Amino acid sequence: MMGGLKATVWNTFIQGILILIFSGMMIPIGIVKLGGWDGFSAKMPENMLYLFGSGLTEFSIWSIAMYMIANYIIGITGHQGNMANNGSAKDELTARTGNISGSYTKRILTIMWAICGLLAYALFSGSISDPDTAWGVMSNNLLGTGLKGIMIAGILAANMSTVAGVSIYLSALFVRHLYKPFAPNKPEHHYVNVSRVSIAGILLLSVYVAIASGGIIEILKMLPSLNVIFGAPVMLLLFWKRLTLKAVYTQVIICSLLFAIAPGMLPKFKSVKESQWLTQQTNEVTVYQKSPANERDVESGAASKVGEKIKKEFVITPKSIFFEKVARSNPDNPDSPMMGIGRINMELVIAKAIGMDLKNKTPSQLLTIRYLVDIVLPFLILIPISYVTRNKGLDENIARFYVKMKTKVIPDAALDKAELEISYANPSRFDHLKLFPNSSWEFCKWNWEDTWGFLLCIALTVGILGGFWAVMRLL
Repeated sequence: MMGGLKATVWNTFIQGILILIFSGMMIPIGIVKLGGWDGFSAKMPENMLYLFGSGLTEFSIWSIAMYMIANYIIGITGHQGNMANNGSAKDELTARTGNISGSYTKRILTIMWAICGLLAYALFSGSISDPDTAWGVMSNNLLGTGLKGIMIAGILAANMSTVAGVSIYLSALFVRHLYKPFAPNKPEHHYVNVSRVSIAGILLLSVYVAIASGGIIEILKMLPSLNVIFGAPVMLLLFWKRLTLKAVYTQVIICSLLFAIAPGMLPKFKSVKESQWLTQQTNEVTVYQKSPANERDVESGAASKVGEKIKKEFVITPKSIFFEKVARSNPDNPDSPMMGIGRINMELVIAKAIGMDLKNKTPSQLLTIRYLVDIVLPFLILIPISYVTRNKGLDENIARFYVKMKTKVIPDAALDKAELEISYANPSRFDHLKLFPNSSWEFCKWNWEDTWGFLLCIALTVGILGGFWAVMRLL
């Protein structure tokens, strides 16, 4: 078993190095192909070079901020593999270091992929109709025969290892928490066989999602809505002792219906797809932004020189509010009724139901509202229901859970077990560390390790964003 784990670690490490190489190798080749940075910047629209989006599309600083809170603060807490990853570390510092370094490496890779996307636009915007094919088109046109093969092999290997790990722990969660309670006292080989069958089901489901989705961007936009379903109760569980099982069951069921099932199922009904209320669009909106002047602005007298910051007028055309897209049911008849395409944004249905005016919102404002509902709704269900219900007979287990979380892990197994026994014998052992004494909130006071770790993360974040901003300014 340990040999297998070591082999997996080395395999993943090598694949990680390959991904770093693959993510950056096309950038210098693409720059040379465009004739340098000047040739690159000449082909890029100004609104595509804003660090936090221009606000003319769905992405602005506010929609990105809400996305980060929903997906990477709340949603990521309930991600199926994170607890196993962190729990495999020998102590807390190792878990923190591995988690943080991995997360920040991903962010650097994300920036490299963003630059590759800009290069793809500059090189092939006239010939690529589907953005999801950009990476393949770039690889096919910029890399030689040998490098193409290495790129394909590396990407497949990295994705296969991820899919293998995800499918295994998802099948384990399914068998342990959903199947076994309804079929207890079965022999171990029975559960192993069920796990194997569930792996096949999970992989087939992933294929269906990939085929049925509208593309990578639509999947990424949908992720926060799905991740908060389990992320919100897990996050609250870590900090609030008052959370109850009934509240979690209620919240998971309601949010699963609203965010996971209804958006895909309701459009299958013709009356829903052709509903005049659901096929509403926003009004045309005119916005003004300060942008660098171009040659046409100088010629028209709006600016004295190229690059001068001037206020420009931008018209944002109508966009579907509740559906991903809307179109005429008969393309040849401009008077035919509108028809919804894709999923329904149930978050915006909720926002409209409570009285929000959505017709005069911009696309970025609509996306911000979507994620705001994703963030708030689960807690509006969890907290009130927890106050009116109880966890009967679970007081001892709950006390053991929180004291175990506060007991530092010791690499020596025997010492670690002895320390845990001391904690279990005195569940209030660490209550003096609570930020809010005599309350149900389990936030603990920071020590120097916590403070310096947080400041280091802030510095890394500022450094990465500053570096990306500097690259965008060069363009």
